Formats: sequence, structure tokens, C-alpha cells
Amino acid sequence: METARPASASVPGRVKLMPHKHSEGCVYTVISGVFYIGLGDEFDSDKLQAYPPGAVIVQPGDTSHFHCTKSGDYITQVTAIGPLNLDYVNPKDDPRNGYSAAPRVRRWKLTPLEILLVRSGTLEKKASMSV
Repeated sequence: METARPASASVPGRVKLMPHKHSEGCVYTVISGVFYIGLGDEFDSDKLQAYPPGAVIVQPGDTSHFHCTKSGDYITQVTAIGPLNLDYVNPKDDPRNGYSAAPRVRRWKLTPLEILLVRSGTLEKKASMSV
């Protein structure tokens, strides 16, 4: 039986998480800062919605979405049932591939959010990933 697995994600300012999907649904709870999230297969800052501390956002599985930090750091708790996978809509935006077309995505094999999720056991480890 799968259980809910919460993980905290602390994301520094000036970070974009390009459009991606999780096969399972997620519940984001904003702990601090302002969490910006938008829906779609392409990053569009006009689609970003701001959520303050205390907000709860329910994201259905297999829904393309993106998020970023605009006004400083944020901390969210991400809860999913079972391992949380992360598949980028455009493979060139996936920092695990060693390159990114997105100008402000940090060029690490994993984003800070993904590192936290792997360490918590919430993100499914793939063969191409290393921490």
C-alpha cells in the first residue's frame, strides 16, 4: 500500500523550474515566501499565479506546470502518494541531462528541489540521476 510522502522544498530566489509533469497528483503547501506556479507546456510568466504562506495547491497528476521564485526564496511542503517522479516537457529543459535551454535554471544534474526530493525518498531515482 502506498502512503503519502511529504517533502519540504526550499527554493532560492531567481530559480525557474521549467514545464514538467508528475504522474501522481501533488499537494503543495506554502510554508514561507511566495510560491508562483503556472499551467502549460511552455513557461509563460503571464500564467503564473502567486500563493502566499498557508496556501494549499492541489495539482492533478500528468498536468504540465512550471514554477519560479520572483520575490525571493520560498519553502513548500510537497505531498504525493508513492514515489514522486518528475518528467520535463522538453528534454532540453531537464538539468539532469547536463544542459538547459532555460537561461535561469541552474545547470546542475538536479535542481535544488529535486535534490531535496531525492534525499527525502519522494523523488524516484532514475539511472541518469546522480546526487
